[in-house]
Amino acid sequence: MIIFPRWLHAEEFISDAFTFDPPAFLSASKFGRNSTNSENGILKAWHFAATDNDPRTSQRLLIVSIREIGVAPVSEKAPNRQLDDQAFRAEMQAAMNSTHNATNISPVTDAEVGGTAALLASCQLQRPYWQKPDGIFFPCEVYWVRVQTNRVAEIKLIADSTEHLETLKSCLPKFRITKTDGMTATK
Repeated sequence: MIIFPRWLHAEEFISDAFTFDPPAFLSASKFGRNSTNSENGILKAWHFAATDNDPRTSQRLLIVSIREIGVAPVSEKAPNRQLDDQAFRAEMQAAMNSTHNATNISPVTDAEVGGTAALLASCQLQRPYWQKPDGIFFPCEVYWVRVQTNRVAEIKLIADSTEHLETLKSCLPKFRITKTDGMTATK
């Protein structure tokens, strides 16, 4: 059972907020301290790769991050704002639209992660170091689950094929979000 770190302090854990019991086909590694991106408020917490990944034939990745949302930059000295569901969706859509090298970005839809309401958007990502012809795109799905007022757990699934993406999607019920901040799923 892996427990996810608190924002800014990867060595401290919030055991009552977010857990994941990865299946045997995934191998985990913790990101280092330099994985925090203060510009866009993302702390990459865990990186899971399929144990059978081979850069010549197969790639499956599951990346979990904690993302700050609705937070004013320090330079603005404005108070943080709590996002309603509509603003929450808009924030995720804006984040997806700004994803580097992403194409075919879908609109944000309702989803579920570990029995908890979530948001989902999908896209395709170019894999620059993939040992296949140039122009190969990998399917990607991104899930947001609100775990605190201004923090979401971002779960990113990336695979070399839709078949491999389906194997990663089978991991979503293994997440347990026990502390949420009242997000409701809206259509």
